[in-house]
Amino acid sequence: EYFEAMSAAIHETGGIVDKFVGDAIMAIWNAPTPDPDHLRRSCVAVLACKQAGDALMTHFEGTGRTPFFTRFGLHTGEAVIGDVGSSDRVQYSAFGAMVNLAARLEPLNKTYGTQIVVSEAVATPMKGQFLFRRLDRVVPVGVAQPINAYELMGVLSESTALAATARQRQLAKLWAYAITFYDDRDWVSAADAFRACVAHAPEDSAAAQMYERCQTFVKAPPPPEWDGADRRRGK
Repeated sequence: EYFEAMSAAIHETGGIVDKFVGDAIMAIWNAPTPDPDHLRRSCVAVLACKQAGDALMTHFEGTGRTPFFTRFGLHTGEAVIGDVGSSDRVQYSAFGAMVNLAARLEPLNKTYGTQIVVSEAVATPMKGQFLFRRLDRVVPVGVAQPINAYELMGVLSESTALAATARQRQLAKLWAYAITFYDDRDWVSAADAFRACVAHAPEDSAAAQMYERCQTFVKAPPPPEWDGADRRRGK
C-alpha cells in the first residue's frame, strides 16, 4: 500500500522507480526519455510523495497500524545509466557519484528533523519555483568536500496543494536573515536571529540546533581556517 502511493506520485511526474531496497525507493527522472523539465518534476514528485505519505500515516494510525515516516534525498548530476549486469541478469539502473550523494542526503533529515533534503545543484536552479532554506554546510559520509544542504519546503505558487504554507514562508524568511549573520561569523547576531526562528517554530529541530551552535560559538569561536562545514552531520 505504501509503495503503491509513493510510486504513483513518481510516475505521475515522469519519473521511474529504479528499485525497492527494503522499505526504501530509488527513483530517477530524465531517463530513459530525456525531459528538459525533469528537475522541476522531481521536486514536485518529492513533495507529492511527502503529501501521500502524510495521508497514509493518518490512515494507518486510524486503523491501528504503525505509521511510516518517510525521509527524502534529492540530487541532480551526471550518471551512468542503462542496462547493466551479467550474462544471466540485466537491470536498468543509474550509477555514479551523483546517485551516491542523493543517498547520503536522505539520512541528514534525521539530524535536522526535516523530511526533504536536497543539494545545491537542485536548489539553485529551482529557487524561483520552490521554497528552500539552506540548512547547513556539511560533509556527508563518503563525500570528500563540503556541500550546502537545503530543505525543500514547498511550491512557491499558492495555486497548488503542494504550496508552501504561510508559516513555512515566514520561517524561511527568518532563517535567511539568520544565516546571513552566520556566514559573516557574527555569532551574537546569528544567535539572536535563530532564536527568532525558534520562537516562530518551536518544534523546528534545525532552528534549535543552529541557535545552540551559535551560542557555543559566542563563547568559543571556531578557528579562522574553519571552512564552515559541520563534519558531525551525517555520521
